Amino acid sequence: MKEQTKKLWPRLLVILAVVGPGIITGTADNDAGGIATYSVSGAMFGYQLLWVLALITVVLAITQEMGARLGIVTGKGLAALIRENFSFRATFFIIAFSFIANWANILAEFAGIASIAKIYHFSPFLIVLPAAVTISWIVIQGNFKNIQRIFLTSSFLYIAYIVAGFMAHPDWTAAIKNTVVPSWQANKEFLFITIALIGTTVTVWGQFFIQSYFAEKGVRAKDLPLARADVCVGSFWTNIVAFFIIVATAGTLYVKGISITDAADAAIALEPFAGALAEVDEAGRSDAFDIAAIRSEVYIGGEYFILCVEKF
Repeated sequence: MKEQTKKLWPRLLVILAVVGPGIITGTADNDAGGIATYSVSGAMFGYQLLWVLALITVVLAITQEMGARLGIVTGKGLAALIRENFSFRATFFIIAFSFIANWANILAEFAGIASIAKIYHFSPFLIVLPAAVTISWIVIQGNFKNIQRIFLTSSFLYIAYIVAGFMAHPDWTAAIKNTVVPSWQANKEFLFITIALIGTTVTVWGQFFIQSYFAEKGVRAKDLPLARADVCVGSFWTNIVAFFIIVATAGTLYVKGISITDAADAAIALEPFAGALAEVDEAGRSDAFDIAAIRSEVYIGGEYFILCVEKF
């Protein structure tokens, strides 16, 4: 028994050393913009777009695995590899457009925090500014291991969405059917929401983040199978959460014909169906815990700025 324990500990330490980037990146995809998109999707089209999530899971796992593999094998971030393999002009435009896209993403995260303040009748300024200062301090002053622990811990808070999904008492037969059987509507709203679902999950910042994360963590090439497992778990987890967000709004708002435009609207609209707890789950635990996503966005924005200064 003691010999087995001695053999188990080294393996466990290796797993703990590798696990993190894939799960954190996947969880961060469920940010304020993502939650709003999933909520609107469920409220507008019910369960009809769940099949898209199944495809997105595969695409996300493939792209994230590519980033992890590049980071582990080369020991460099994506921006550094782009600079080495493309011209200065091409690199400049790629980084510039990526920076703009990520900056817009950061603004969306803080807009999510502001929406919480409005729901609970607080001044957005009193919530957004302290949140920005706290997140910036954690990212700039905190050490790598402690920040990773915060990120991983926050990933489990998204279980609240799964609870909310079951509380909605959805039509599980319709949900499962629409997950495996594609459906389509020939209108621009359906097309736009489909594109939004893809765009909010497979992101620019995610590719930069996961590659840099694996490279900076110093994961070795021989641990690539564990890194792949980490990426697959993260991809699966993010879309499981998305699945339950869509199911929750489809089972309540869609069947009642209630329209929404963002996650805050979903929280307010769901309250009559599930009471105050729905407001906490859909608003407090959706946008408030999007701090778990903002920390990645802020890190990426800072990384781009530093790389631009260093490389150019």
